Amino acid sequence: METMWGSHVPAEILWKILKHVTDAEGPVPFLPRASTVSRLWHQVASDEYLWRTCTAVELSHKSIRKEPDVLSWLFSHRLNLRHITQINLSGWNCEGGLNLQAILEECEGLVSINLSHCRVSTSTLEQLLFTANTASTLKEIHFSQMVSEAYCSNLQLLDISYPRSTPYSSHSCAVMFNIDRFQDNCPQLKVFRATDMFLEPSSRLIQSNWTGFPELQEFCIPGYRRTTGHGELLLRFLRGSSKLKLLDVRECLFNMESLQLLRGCAIQCLNLSRCDLKDTTLKQIMTAWVSSLLELDISWNKFSEVVLESCLQTLACEGSQLRTLNLAGTNANPCGVRAVLEKCRKLKSLGLLNCPSLTSDIKRHFQGKVELEDLRRLLDTEAHCSH
Repeated sequence: METMWGSHVPAEILWKILKHVTDAEGPVPFLPRASTVSRLWHQVASDEYLWRTCTAVELSHKSIRKEPDVLSWLFSHRLNLRHITQINLSGWNCEGGLNLQAILEECEGLVSINLSHCRVSTSTLEQLLFTANTASTLKEIHFSQMVSEAYCSNLQLLDISYPRSTPYSSHSCAVMFNIDRFQDNCPQLKVFRATDMFLEPSSRLIQSNWTGFPELQEFCIPGYRRTTGHGELLLRFLRGSSKLKLLDVRECLFNMESLQLLRGCAIQCLNLSRCDLKDTTLKQIMTAWVSSLLELDISWNKFSEVVLESCLQTLACEGSQLRTLNLAGTNANPCGVRAVLEKCRKLKSLGLLNCPSLTSDIKRHFQGKVELEDLRRLLDTEAHCSH
């Protein structure tokens, strides 16, 4: 490659090749990689015209060398920050030579910035978010393990998820959260994600004038481990969130009876896996959201067989919009499953793994119309044999 492409291709032809790629995929990370091939490639890849169209900076830790000085050089010499709308620095060491605040101030049209898994000092992050508060276009911030009380008034998405090394690891990150101030400063928030976090409110008092997040549509806190407060977190975060569509509280440890606070919402996607739900709570859920649910996961909860069958009968109503249902590890029986198959005509996925009340040939995941038809035949065959 060094002999043919590195030396013998005319610079004009090479430039056209690089331009074709950058037009399709963007300058970053392609041009920094191409510049390492040879001196000629470095010279052509450094042409300022090739960098002018860059609007998204994709510099995740697998893209190019993981060194702060590389980032600083790119931002200082190659990128026209006024044109940048998205920046992804996931996995980089952003301490030291990289001035994130200065970069943010120059990115007049920045919409999204991803700093997840980054090494960023708390003071730098606070300055970054304080600067973001004056940015008229910034709507998404992704970062892990750190939270500041300086928020962005235009913020629509906040992801403070902490990555776990194993699916059920107890390794979590404790976060103090001034929820009332957060609500006051982020009235436009639509998506909140905090996987495997300790979300401890810094204030113990629930203010009567709290209105939650009126624009919130997605609330995901899988692995939340606070065992006291009787679902106070849901009350603090979600009171007034009438537009909520997606709720993911799988593997959470708090009193799920607090879900009744959300009866005014039209929940479409609900994940309650491994939440130790009570029979009474399941009845409330089915009654409140039977007409709106598109995806429901209540797997690995210990419902009584009678109550679960009754709830599945309720779920299997005429006009059901349900697409996905996961009953793995529950006491789902053939009668309840048959009712769902008959009435939920839009169903595409049904999980029945390890359901003790079902026969071994049914204890699996059924995906698509063909497999669901096979399930119907199996149930019909068993029902015929039992008579």
